[in-house]
Amino acid sequence: MQKNELQDVLLEILSKADGIPTEIIFDRNEILEFSAIDREILLESHLSAYFHPLSQGNSNLVLPNVVEKIGLKCYYENIGKNTLLISAFKELAEACNEANIRIIPLKGLDLLLNVYENIGLRQLSDLDVLIEKSNLENFRNIMSKLGYTEIPMLPRKAVQLIDHPSPYLYVRNGLHVDLHVKINKKKRFDVNIEQLWNRAQQTELEGVPIFRMDKLDFLVHLCIHLHKHFVVFNHKTIHFLDVKLYYLKNDISLEECMERAKSYGCQQEVLEILYLIKTFLQLKNIPNEVFGSLNEMKRKELESNFILSLSFSKIELEKRAVSEPYFRIPQLSKKNQFFYIVYYLFPSFEFVRAVNRTSPSPVLWLYIKRLFSETRNILKPRFKRMGF
Repeated sequence: MQKNELQDVLLEILSKADGIPTEIIFDRNEILEFSAIDREILLESHLSAYFHPLSQGNSNLVLPNVVEKIGLKCYYENIGKNTLLISAFKELAEACNEANIRIIPLKGLDLLLNVYENIGLRQLSDLDVLIEKSNLENFRNIMSKLGYTEIPMLPRKAVQLIDHPSPYLYVRNGLHVDLHVKINKKKRFDVNIEQLWNRAQQTELEGVPIFRMDKLDFLVHLCIHLHKHFVVFNHKTIHFLDVKLYYLKNDISLEECMERAKSYGCQQEVLEILYLIKTFLQLKNIPNEVFGSLNEMKRKELESNFILSLSFSKIELEKRAVSEPYFRIPQLSKKNQFFYIVYYLFPSFEFVRAVNRTSPSPVLWLYIKRLFSETRNILKPRFKRMGF
């Protein structure tokens, strides 16, 4: 299959999918060729699970065996892993409820519970949860009692300096829980976490009390998270479907959504994501007038990057992406940016051992190896920008 043909297939899924397995019908009758690169791109899109229900419910669609096998494998793997993840979240929510800790499921987990009508269609990689920062130490104790291993995302001093929204990752038997205490690092905008918690609504999961974000806050969160990854070609295609389905199934007022985004200072990011969904995912109930502030050059750039993201594998996209060096933190002064680099490059031995917990190598060797690797990562974008 040529890249533009695979691109058409992905766009057709994105435009017609509504979270139910049997509703998509392809215009074409046959998909005859499917290369190794096609399979890689399809898997990275996280849309491959749709091919199993499609092949079962649409007698006019003839799929090559390799595509049917991919769809079948992903569909049932999603059901199995998502069932385990939901069970693990329920266990965690019960423990948090007993400790009087409010917890909110984020991103894919909330979508899986409330938007997708078949848990085999939405692939989850991990559990993203939000708690209040004042409950951080109690939460860490809970995770330890539940048998999770805590892995710091950054050296402690670096986390404190930038007030990182996701300070710890927890691992247990292959399950990952990504902890958040904020929604974003303050750059040009700041999602007010206190206001977000004040608007959060209590609900339940199989009798266990949990909280959900206000629907406007959640949609803004989905858009800014996708935008952050989209600009450096590090997103999954299904994230666009997430935004579309959430918008459609929650009776969102576009005017109220943009007002909320404006109050946080991220209306440009939300507008750009909604423009792409309007343009490529056929979200027809958004009037074109909404996008009047996007000039023709910006629209073409967004459209080109979206098509590019459907056409290339992750490795190919990484070769094309030029992002600012990850150590440049805009909210920090030049002095504190320097200290951040120092904290990042020269962490404690405890941090190095924690992030390499399965390696038998001596910690000094791991430390030196990390120092050279991260120094290269910092300098590589600089050299690339200078044409080396």
